[in-house]
Amino acid sequence: MVKKEWLTWAGAAVVAVGVMFPLYNYWLDTNRTRTPIISPMQRAYPEAVAIMQAKCFACHVPDVEKPWYYPLPGAHQVMQADIDEALGKLNMEEAFGREPASVPDSMLVKIEKVLKKGSMPPLKYVALHWSTRLSDHDTAVLTQWLSDLKARKAETMAVWYPGVDVNHMTWRNQPVWPVPTRVPTDPKKVALGQRLYFDTRLSGDMTVSCASCHGLNKGGGDRLATSTGIGGQKGPINAPTVFNAVFNHKQFWDGRAADLVEQAGGPVTNPLEMGATWPQVLTRLKADSQMVAEFKAVYNGAIEPAHIQDAIAEFEKTLVTPDAPFDRFLKGDASAMNDKAKAGWALFKSVGCINCHGGVAMGGNTFERMGLYHDYFADRAGGKVTDVDMGRYNVTKVESDRHKFKVPTLRNVATSYPYFHDGQVTTLDEAVRKMGHYQLDRELTDKEVAELVAFLQSLTGHYMGTPVDQLK
Repeated sequence: MVKKEWLTWAGAAVVAVGVMFPLYNYWLDTNRTRTPIISPMQRAYPEAVAIMQAKCFACHVPDVEKPWYYPLPGAHQVMQADIDEALGKLNMEEAFGREPASVPDSMLVKIEKVLKKGSMPPLKYVALHWSTRLSDHDTAVLTQWLSDLKARKAETMAVWYPGVDVNHMTWRNQPVWPVPTRVPTDPKKVALGQRLYFDTRLSGDMTVSCASCHGLNKGGGDRLATSTGIGGQKGPINAPTVFNAVFNHKQFWDGRAADLVEQAGGPVTNPLEMGATWPQVLTRLKADSQMVAEFKAVYNGAIEPAHIQDAIAEFEKTLVTPDAPFDRFLKGDASAMNDKAKAGWALFKSVGCINCHGGVAMGGNTFERMGLYHDYFADRAGGKVTDVDMGRYNVTKVESDRHKFKVPTLRNVATSYPYFHDGQVTTLDEAVRKMGHYQLDRELTDKEVAELVAFLQSLTGHYMGTPVDQLK
């Protein structure tokens, strides 16, 4: 009798606890203070943002208020693992801090996919957070929000496609857009910047130029695992392509430069790269009467670091590579790609490559974790993790940014080997297989790899009318 009574009380306690946590979470979810971290988006879409704050941010934004039981042994480990996984797949904070028209295509693709599947929030989360299930109304609001963002993006980007009606672009609703034939620039700055880009006087020993590590005849990089700087020194990371860098949200693998102007100054004073000082560089350039005259004509002033960086950046804006077979396909030419490449494009979307490689450059807009499903660094030869392997974490010091890197552009990818931030992969075939394994948790078949490689080969564009793989 006592045992039966004890079991009854024990069962009641279990039920009470089982109900208490969801009830507490319901109260917390509906009363949690919402930090206004995304003011541009909030002003434009208050209802959509309110839904995401209530039902998405707990896992997809760092440092959101946690429930009282979060520090408890067991609970902490389980919850933090779920949060780390969520932030690894989608961190809404940085992307949503932008103006609505500049939210990355890749992020829109991820959200649209889970809305259609009804897979978020996951059931195990909803079981403890009753208020977070997306209602039909929520889904409708977010779907309309996505549609509006795409329309805003189209209107903003229309300037890149003169003569094309923004409302009748064949690619308007695609997650990837064709590379525009040109980006608005100042011709005088471009001419000066081009001279500086190839000028070795910007390096300490006058042997290295920007083009040494970012050769236009080498896919915009140097085709080395890591670059060689002054004195034969080896850098710690692979040189990303300079082609189409204008479309990147931030520059460098870790995003430490906000734009091309800031990026242009980094290598000049980096001791492993160009190893100069600005006084050295200025003294050399000021001794060149033609250079002095050009700076006066372009900037109406003296030669100074800010003007040097600005001119180089202006030249780099011109390094766009339109008219790839895939671009022509997007514009309506069905014959521009062969059947294998078309199958690769369909596979690219269906298996999830498009989740990160969207937008004009097919990359460059978000930071993603290297080794999302498996430990890339443990499997890498030697298994040693270096400082640069920390990626975005080196800039933000946010734990969820550890091992995250700016997604590289896939434009001209067949010409910009070796691959990944460490330059450890030399062929597209191997790169595709590793991405399938580490980023998609999928072991791609030989047929799938061949189709994806065929598609990637269709991304080689033209620079100044010449195919990138034929530049001399």
